[in-house]
Amino acid sequence: TDSRGLSDARSFLLYDHGDIPGVEREFDPGTVTFVHLTPNSRWAVFTVDERYAIYSARLDGERLVLPTPRSPDPFVRLAQADPSRDFQLAPDGSRAVFFGFPGLFSVLVDGHGQAEQIVAEDPEGARVRSFAIEARSTRVVFSLGEDGAPAGLFSAPIDGREPPVRLSPLRAWSYAGTPPGPAPEAGVLDFQLAPDGAWVLFRLRAGETHLFVVPTDGSAPARHLA
Repeated sequence: TDSRGLSDARSFLLYDHGDIPGVEREFDPGTVTFVHLTPNSRWAVFTVDERYAIYSARLDGERLVLPTPRSPDPFVRLAQADPSRDFQLAPDGSRAVFFGFPGLFSVLVDGHGQAEQIVAEDPEGARVRSFAIEARSTRVVFSLGEDGAPAGLFSAPIDGREPPVRLSPLRAWSYAGTPPGPAPEAGVLDFQLAPDGAWVLFRLRAGETHLFVVPTDGSAPARHLA
């Protein structure tokens, strides 16, 4: 479930118990821009515009006691984040994958551990155009490219512990009847993840548009389907 501009929902998500017994005091964090619920219905994860950060809160109202308190708020500050770009939760609910400054990051929604960078972005160069988390919650697949230039398809571990691997070919593949000369640079138009998380299906354009499939972890080259 997600939404934007949840000013009316803040009273549902964010309450701080005041000093008067039996009275709850609403804590206003700012403008909530995006929010998602974990599959186990335990956590609400959200970004706040004025604070440029991503937070989480227990739906049952229980406070999380961390080894080092990150803020006096009745919710947990997970990391600095770009509140203007939507984020995603891993299917198992353990991590949030979000845009930071600069690049794509992931962090545990329970507040334990630091945010890990998955891939960097260049403010004047290559940026992540779209991303998705595979069903096993272990890898993130994303398209990356400069504005107006062909995008490549990559994947990386969700914890950021290994560098990304390229899934799409750099150049167009040769077909019967292809005119001689340098192959044009190939660009990924869109992609889909298999329900089991093992494969990525993507459309590649280099003159013509073709369909390819590749293992999510990049363990084998992309295979032409159509």
